[in-house]
Amino acid sequence: KSVRDRIYRAKGQRMFLITRNRTSDMSEDFNVLGSTGNVYTVSICKTPECSCPDFQKGNLCKHILFVYLKVLRVDEHSHVIYQAALISSELKTILANRINDASVTANEHVIKKYNNLMNGNGDESGEGSSTVKQRPLEGEHCSVCFEDFEEKERDSLVWCRTCGNNIHKLCLDQWKRAQSGNTVTCVLCRTPWVSTAAGGPSNYVNEGEGYINFATDAGLSSVRDTSSFNDYSYRKYRWYNRYGEDDEW
Repeated sequence: KSVRDRIYRAKGQRMFLITRNRTSDMSEDFNVLGSTGNVYTVSICKTPECSCPDFQKGNLCKHILFVYLKVLRVDEHSHVIYQAALISSELKTILANRINDASVTANEHVIKKYNNLMNGNGDESGEGSSTVKQRPLEGEHCSVCFEDFEEKERDSLVWCRTCGNNIHKLCLDQWKRAQSGNTVTCVLCRTPWVSTAAGGPSNYVNEGEGYINFATDAGLSSVRDTSSFNDYSYRKYRWYNRYGEDDEW
């Protein structure tokens, strides 16, 4: 029943394909824009997988189903959908579909912005090639504690990739907690806080949930749509949300 519910959501909720990349004869990666704007990577290979929280909990997630049903045009009654592993002949048949369907493809702005981030371009807007630089510390103060910065504390600072504003790491942590689960924004410019992980520029993340998020750019709501849930799924969603274990349904 849970798989049928997810098939229903995969067909009815707004999700889009950003890019697809053939990694080998038997595998292909799909970057999917989820219904709340988060970007997840779906890998269709011998053991299909997704980077979303729902799949990490052991479920066949709606993002894999979206790729199967809307991108690769697999029939929703096919046994392939329910399999945890695929054989070579099944993969060859599934991945042979190279049809580009505009109705399931993200808009040009989102695709350009995503590619810029993946290529290490710090320009989030996707409108140019310039990168935002960290502002100098001299004469500046933290926007949270208002203490002046000192050069010796540079390693304990982080900075906004949109406006270049510096902030103490500890102050940012306090700011995050004050957001009460809402998307974390820069204290100064109020745009979603984006930082680079240890892997470098290609690991830009939205600090709110740990994923790149293009909800605004794609015209999506960051609030999860529950209109396609049946009664049981909605009650389960509310339970997870109430106790801090919200899934990407």
